[in-house]
Amino acid sequence: MPKKSSKGSKKDMDSAKLDKKGALDEQFAKSQELLEQEKEMHEGVRLKHEAIQEHEKEKGVEIARMEEEEVVKGKERKEVFKKQEEESKEGIVAMKKKKETDEKKQQEIIAKQKEEKKKQVEYMEEMEASNARKDRIVKRKYDSEKYERDTISEAKLTEHRKKGEADKEALRKKKITTQEHKKERGDIDTKEAAELRQAKEDSRSKVAKLNAMDKSAQRQLSIDIGRKRNRANAISDPNMQRRELQKIDTEERQEKSKMQAELKKKISEQEVQAKKAEFDIKSRSHSTRDKLTTDERVKLSQIERDKQTARRRASDEAQEKKRGIGKMQEKIMKGETEEKNEYAWGEDYQ
Repeated sequence: MPKKSSKGSKKDMDSAKLDKKGALDEQFAKSQELLEQEKEMHEGVRLKHEAIQEHEKEKGVEIARMEEEEVVKGKERKEVFKKQEEESKEGIVAMKKKKETDEKKQQEIIAKQKEEKKKQVEYMEEMEASNARKDRIVKRKYDSEKYERDTISEAKLTEHRKKGEADKEALRKKKITTQEHKKERGDIDTKEAAELRQAKEDSRSKVAKLNAMDKSAQRQLSIDIGRKRNRANAISDPNMQRRELQKIDTEERQEKSKMQAELKKKISEQEVQAKKAEFDIKSRSHSTRDKLTTDERVKLSQIERDKQTARRRASDEAQEKKRGIGKMQEKIMKGETEEKNEYAWGEDYQ
């Protein structure tokens, strides 16, 4: 019986060892499974890191959060390992070694993740700076082209406006000049007509006065001849009377003829003077009109020259603005016209 009992005890011990071994194997298998899961998780994290490297910098915050969660989970798994090690004293050495190995691997993974994160951040910062430079160059190009368009448009509008103002001002001055000279011509015509009327009136008055003087002289001659005839009629000698009367008749005819000739001469002279006066009046008026026309032509020509000068000046100013576009565009592309900041390098364009 004792031998039988010994065999049973040995069998029980072997069974217990097998159970412990099975438990350790099962625990080791679970540890291996957890390690594989952790490796897969870390591999997944690494793949995720590689996948998001092209994303914006803000995605790095999410990666950091995920890494922190993985660290927390790793700590939780460590606690699980610790509890399992406490429950199985026989496998503590193996578990400790495995734990150290896992921790080392985990630390290596974390260190690698941190290094990758650092590289990713540096890469994102470099990409951000590069994109900022590219965006700045694009913006400068846009600003340069916009400046060219705006400057040309403004130059054309200003040129058109100034030319329009010059045309309008010239038209206004020409209108005033034409109206003033038209009025002066009217004044000249009025004055000429008045002087001609006055000259004709003076001439008629002088002719009338000559006729009146002639009539008065005719009456006086008739009176004188009548007296002489009365004296001749008083002569008693018929022959002498006849001769005296003939003499008186001859004298009368001669005096009348002389008076007629004198009157005709004076009237003719007056007509000549009247025509001369009319000619002088018309000549003066014509000369005044010519001077007025010349003055008007000179003023209108000057107005036209002033207008053309203003138009040329407007064109020159517009061309000057256009010529300055290239230099300003170069400054814009070099960043000389914008406020300085950490990325505002003039070499971007170069």
